[in-house]
Amino acid sequence: ECQGQDRGQLINAITRIYDHGLTTEASAVKFLLTSRPYEHIRREISRKLQSGMASIHLQGDCGPVANEIVEEIKLVVESRIDEAADFFSLEPDERQLMKERLDSVPNRTYLWITLVFDGLMDKKSSITKRDIMDLTKTLPQGVYDAYEKILNKSLDREQSTRLLHLVLGAKRPLSLSEMSV
Repeated sequence: ECQGQDRGQLINAITRIYDHGLTTEASAVKFLLTSRPYEHIRREISRKLQSGMASIHLQGDCGPVANEIVEEIKLVVESRIDEAADFFSLEPDERQLMKERLDSVPNRTYLWITLVFDGLMDKKSSITKRDIMDLTKTLPQGVYDAYEKILNKSLDREQSTRLLHLVLGAKRPLSLSEMSV
């Protein structure tokens, strides 16, 4: 997750190691790059990889792997719907409404599942059709919405923001003792 300019700097830094012969067989450095399936990212990486760096591209955005992931997420959602329906003793029509509303969200991820169902189960009492409708109206629609929802759960927003700034501004990963300070 990075901006275009930062992504370009990262790719340049990695390929520069290979372009300048800074690696040898004895000290081979390996990088694992992952990204969202955006064509401009693929092109940028492919262009830089002309430098002779070996690469393997594992594509999970379409084809059999992507279809397996989508089916697996569908199974997890169905299981969590059943769990919630049993927990709240939902009527068949309420269960069906929940299924229809959650199935209508595109690009569901495991993070999305966690946010939706953890928020639902936090109610700890009963839910109605209205609650189901309200919940599904406010579902995160993308990765930024999902992260924003996570940050909004913080009991101390100011402290969380300060901590996030420290982590983002650090020149290196911070140790646990540094984070606790």
